[in-house]
Amino acid sequence: MPAKFYVSECTVSDTNDPPNSYSIIQNACGSNLVKVERISDPYVVDKIQYSYKSFSFETVTGTYDLTFACKLQFCLQADIDSGTCGYKDGDCIDQYSWENSSD
Repeated sequence: MPAKFYVSECTVSDTNDPPNSYSIIQNACGSNLVKVERISDPYVVDKIQYSYKSFSFETVTGTYDLTFACKLQFCLQADIDSGTCGYKDGDCIDQYSWENSSD
């Protein structure tokens, strides 16, 4: 049985020193502020897709370099089914939700 993965965290950062950053996904939950939406299934074997509203850390209109970095967690299907691996109800902090995804 192949392992499946899910996104546990994603952060967008700028190139300032020190960088500004914002976690668009925390504990596998999407930020309501930037309207994160999971387009694919929550657990996949090959690719996972999300969308979110673009944003800037600056108030001045312009072009900015941003870095997008995510952490993936791997689980066996049996562990997902038993609840020993993966998202657990109540893991979302304020302003983040699992339900904002397209399940």
